[in-house]
Amino acid sequence: MDLTNIIAAVPGVGPALPYLASAVSVCSALAVVLPRPNDTSNPAYGAAYKLVNFVALNFGNARNAAGNAATAVAAAPKATTN
Repeated sequence: MDLTNIIAAVPGVGPALPYLASAVSVCSALAVVLPRPNDTSNPAYGAAYKLVNFVALNFGNARNAAGNAATAVAAAPKATTN
C-alpha cells in the first residue's frame, strides 16, 4: 500500500493536504522573520504571532518558538596571544 492509497482511504484529506502543507510552509517562513512581541506590542500582534508559530509547528525546543527565550548561540572561544 503506497501513500496515495492511504491518503485516499481517509475521506476529505486528499484535497486539503496540499493546502495544509502550504500553510505550514508559509507560516514557517513568516515565523523566522517576525520579531518576537514585547510588553509594549499590540495584543493583536501577540495573538497573530502565537497563531503563526502554532501553524508553523514551532513549539517545544524550537529556536524561534514563542516561549523559548534562549538564543542557543554559543560564544566562540577567545584567542589568546603569547
